[in-house]
Amino acid sequence: MRPPVDMSISSLTPRIEGLRADVLIREGEFHQWFSLWAESLAQTAGEPIILRRAKAFAHMLHEMPLEIPPGALIVARHPKTVLDEKEARLIREEWQRLAGPPDDATLHYQTEGLFRAPVITLHLAPDSQKALRLGLGGISEEIRTGLTSAEADSEDEFLQAALICIEAASRFILRHAELAADLAAAEKDETRKRELNEIVAICRQIAEGPPQTFRAALQLCWFVYFMVNLESGHMIHCAGPGTLDRWLIDFYRKDAAAGELSPERALELLECFFVEMNASLPRGGILPLAIGGLGAGSAGIENELTWLCLKAVSDLRILHPSLALRYHRKMPRELLRAALRSIGSGSTYPALFNDEICVASLRRSGVSEEDAWDWVHSICTELTAAGKTNAWIAAPYFNLAKCLELALNHGRCLLSDEQLGENLGDLTTYADFEELYAAFLKQVASIMTKGVEAAAYNERQARERTPYPFLSCFIADCIANGRDYTAGGARYNPDYIHGIGISTTADSLAAIRRFVYEEKTISPETLLAALRSDFRGFEELRQRLLNRAPKYGNDDNCVDEIFVRLAQDFYQEVEGRTNGRGGPCLPGFMTWESHNLLGKGTGASADGRRARAALSDSVGAVQGRDRKGLTALLRSVTKSDYLAAVGGVTFNIKVSPEIFRREDMLERLEAALVTYFELGGFQVQVNVLSREMLEEAREHPDLHRSLMVRVGGFSAYFTELDPGLQDEIIARTTY
Repeated sequence: MRPPVDMSISSLTPRIEGLRADVLIREGEFHQWFSLWAESLAQTAGEPIILRRAKAFAHMLHEMPLEIPPGALIVARHPKTVLDEKEARLIREEWQRLAGPPDDATLHYQTEGLFRAPVITLHLAPDSQKALRLGLGGISEEIRTGLTSAEADSEDEFLQAALICIEAASRFILRHAELAADLAAAEKDETRKRELNEIVAICRQIAEGPPQTFRAALQLCWFVYFMVNLESGHMIHCAGPGTLDRWLIDFYRKDAAAGELSPERALELLECFFVEMNASLPRGGILPLAIGGLGAGSAGIENELTWLCLKAVSDLRILHPSLALRYHRKMPRELLRAALRSIGSGSTYPALFNDEICVASLRRSGVSEEDAWDWVHSICTELTAAGKTNAWIAAPYFNLAKCLELALNHGRCLLSDEQLGENLGDLTTYADFEELYAAFLKQVASIMTKGVEAAAYNERQARERTPYPFLSCFIADCIANGRDYTAGGARYNPDYIHGIGISTTADSLAAIRRFVYEEKTISPETLLAALRSDFRGFEELRQRLLNRAPKYGNDDNCVDEIFVRLAQDFYQEVEGRTNGRGGPCLPGFMTWESHNLLGKGTGASADGRRARAALSDSVGAVQGRDRKGLTALLRSVTKSDYLAAVGGVTFNIKVSPEIFRREDMLERLEAALVTYFELGGFQVQVNVLSREMLEEAREHPDLHRSLMVRVGGFSAYFTELDPGLQDEIIARTTY
């Protein structure tokens, strides 16, 4: 199909230009969230926690100031509040006192570089289709029906809390109708008055009933996402819009057929929607949107909205949404080319996912065929059935390179000398490579057990302290089961364990196998001494490790076969484990920022990496070690099978802006990526940057505030990243 609008030129209207300019300078968080929740919590002491949170949510929606900025067509944002550090701290401390302090002695987050198990619960897309089909009034009736048959106190409390939340949400929408009516009464410009009155009519209609138009459907979707995020905390965070082009296409086509909606108007409405994502959290958070892909019968479902979503994100060039294009063999090649041009324009979006692998991966993990077709990358690259999944991400982030460090050093940390793992020997005691590798796998198994236990503890804490009765209304089966999202109410409840530093580990094992066990040109004692000293006094040996050992990413089977083996052994170690909610543990290699954060807790490694430096980023080569061209890198990466990696794979490549100035070079890049997917590649994201550009931005950040880069599955403003991440991105090979 042909795109409904011209994709070759930027076409932001003056309205969108103004709204975009406003959100780019909008900083400040919704600090009043803490005081509003504290006011309610002070009145509900002693009540069940789920009812306390429902009432606090309702109180916040009733009392929070509202704002409809000039020109806005999609409404709902939290007010911009800027407090000094002391004021913000006092407000948060009062909320924390009433909410109940976390048990810092046992809340597991990071353990000496071994793993990170943060409390991450809101990586999802709420089931907006349900809201579009039933309306909030229909969901209220579903809850009331459930209350008549609730058998346990816990079911009754959950359903009561859900009803409080849904009714509060309806009132919140009506508050926007009232505000828009007041603004319309005072408005002198007739065009704007008419727009405000349209907002009034839409909000009054969707406060209870299902939407009747594309604009109303888009507005209801935004209200749902906005309130789901506000139930979680004081900022828009991670619950994103799922698969809008699938969910809204019938509304679009109905309005278009009636002559009530043009492609240009739909584009402007989508851009207003995306601007609102950035208005409440211009920094941080990731709001995922997946477009295109396969549907039932393996037919491509690309439609007019697929093109319009791509166009809107490309033209806006702001952080949210985190757009993913679901590539498949039947995709229109023009759409892939348009996606690459969007990336080349500096937007960093979309990331490209291999839909055939992703759907099969979800099916393998136990997701039904129907649910697997409608998936979303729930924040970075991890896969979830949209509106049906409570996936715990980072459960935990697991440091493979640290496990090798422990295997080489009696289970002791090279940085602190603390006993962190089992004492299985050191590099000098293993008779051969296989004995070393077996000891490494034992460390993996032992440390992973600790990481899974830490994640399970955090899941129990979330269930006891932070239920989500409003979100649960938009997650399949929670109302029918009478259980909150955090209490196993969702249809699917996996934990994703992410292997961090796999390429660093493969390179290190390859170096040890070659120099210590095969050539015997470096003694075990010498290499171990070099690692313990962080190569101080061993620079010649370090250069040998860097430059003469085989490196993953260069189509070299000497190391690639180790990478493949590592991946398969990691899958096997993860699968079969059960999480704290009775669901499965599933593997992946998504890194977020953890390759940098866990690297800071990891000693020197046998690939020549110094202590505390960033580890490799997911399944790509160690930064700068891929030296034989893009084709060699793609061949190395696709030697592994990623079907088991439902927890997500991130593959970053950095290409020169020059590629996008020559049609023949762009064709070559497109052909390379198509071949990568045909060989089984899972995902790829492209940074179009030169090393000089990044170094200039680091040196003069004030001149490059809007420079966006892809990190570990998400985009961020380069100048706001941790210095270690900046170094890691600069070090990536540019093709």
